Amino acid sequence: MSHMDEKAAHILAQKFPELSTDRVSQYVNRLKDKIGLAKASAVYSIACRVTPIGDNPLGLQRGRVVKIEGDHYLALGCGFFNLEFANLDRPGIFRTIDADEFARLSDAAFQVLDEEQSERIVEKALAD
Repeated sequence: MSHMDEKAAHILAQKFPELSTDRVSQYVNRLKDKIGLAKASAVYSIACRVTPIGDNPLGLQRGRVVKIEGDHYLALGCGFFNLEFANLDRPGIFRTIDADEFARLSDAAFQVLDEEQSERIVEKALAD
């Protein structure tokens, strides 16, 4: 099965089927295969229950890669007043950023990568 065919069990999949087959879903399925269900379960669980990120001036959206304090993270979505990320440099690790922490991060410490850069980094993570 190719990575494009993989699905994750997103809780909103009936209303928004694209959430079960997008880049985030492909990544968490690959992560499950790569490090095992037990180690990937926290990231997988978060990815399957968060909602997509609304329009914002940063261009941040579900599936976009963000560099936070030197590490690359995949934006999983948002929860209640927070953003959820999977660490691409350390598989199986996730990070939650609430409004207070987001306000403290400088522009240099939180960089949303452009679509092309994001795609390259996610493709590498899927291939590893």
